[in-house]
Amino acid sequence: MIHIVAKNSVKKSQVETFKVLTKELILKSKEEEGCIAYDLYEDMNNPTVLTFIEIWADEEAIERHNKSKHF
Repeated sequence: MIHIVAKNSVKKSQVETFKVLTKELILKSKEEEGCIAYDLYEDMNNPTVLTFIEIWADEEAIERHNKSKHF
């Protein structure tokens, strides 16, 4: 199992837009073979910091994800 933590700093004025735009990415990623978890979290102390936490079965699953149209 491979865990990925992808931290994003988003302009305050773009936080809601970022969340809306990433909904499709999250939903489609969760449907992929080898995806165990794929979620977006907001920092409690700084709402402009949004972090994806992903769990993948193996490197092959990540490679397929990185080549996917939605990614």
